[in-house]
Amino acid sequence: MLVNNNTISLLVPCYNAEPYIDNFIANMSQQTRPFDEVIFYDDCSTDNTAKLLQQQNFGRVIYGKVNQGPSIGRNILLKESTGQLIHFHDVDDWLEPKFLEQTIAALTDDWDAVITNIKVIDRETNNIRHIHDYSELNDNPDPTAFFLTHCCYPINGLYRREILEKVGGFRETLSRDEDPDLHIRLAFSGARISNLNLPLSINRFGKNTYSSRSYLACWREHLKALKYYFQELPKQYHRILISDSDKMVGLCAAGGDLQLAFDYLDFYESLGGKKDLSQIASNPMKLLAYTIGYRNALKLRFGKLGRNLRKLIPWRIG
Repeated sequence: MLVNNNTISLLVPCYNAEPYIDNFIANMSQQTRPFDEVIFYDDCSTDNTAKLLQQQNFGRVIYGKVNQGPSIGRNILLKESTGQLIHFHDVDDWLEPKFLEQTIAALTDDWDAVITNIKVIDRETNNIRHIHDYSELNDNPDPTAFFLTHCCYPINGLYRREILEKVGGFRETLSRDEDPDLHIRLAFSGARISNLNLPLSINRFGKNTYSSRSYLACWREHLKALKYYFQELPKQYHRILISDSDKMVGLCAAGGDLQLAFDYLDFYESLGGKKDLSQIASNPMKLLAYTIGYRNALKLRFGKLGRNLRKLIPWRIG
């Protein structure tokens, strides 16, 4: 049985979204099955976002009194909306015209939510960079494990209101990494989530986007999320947390935050992980790690001393 009679809400948090609002509305207006309700939330923008939202007649606007971040903004939107089905979208991203038409058809009584694949395009050239493919979800016996290892975003989902309310919406203590966290908690709560194997959502990636400007902040919040999962999920998922935190050590060190790399390493070791030196890129780094210890090798490779030494004697370790 299909759910074509259900009303659908489009919920859009905005912060300093002035460059995107007109194009966003133009894109969303192309849906072959229009949204029944559209609500914007302005999270105390400091540009002309509020003025532009006042002037448009595409949807209703809620104005925040203090900047609170995307998790709280989306939860406010959810509480204010009336639709039986919910779609969250970021104001700088788009949808293919048949997104609603095709996700509604896929959201039968067997499912609580449908997620599509995501087409990532360069916002300057419109060239496709890659596709986020979630097709393995449908044959995965453990959706929680799937979402722990596949980063998913609400811009490609259509959700029944009751499953979002069941988990309390977005986790408000996360200022970032809230999108994958929502799907992990939905899956663990028993929500039945299906993949529609089509790239119907469009992530417009480029310089000066929210995510490209704040990847280190995202990684800090990701560690906070991993610590939540350690407390909230059964021990069977610890191996995934170990693997994830292991990977993040190198990413954070190379990204310029050595302290965050050590924080991830502390968490990794607290779970019983032992750093596998075979995963380190170069033989000199392996030798250093065996000789002076992995932490000291990271300091020498990525810390202030290492940077100063390489100015005097150019070299590469790692």
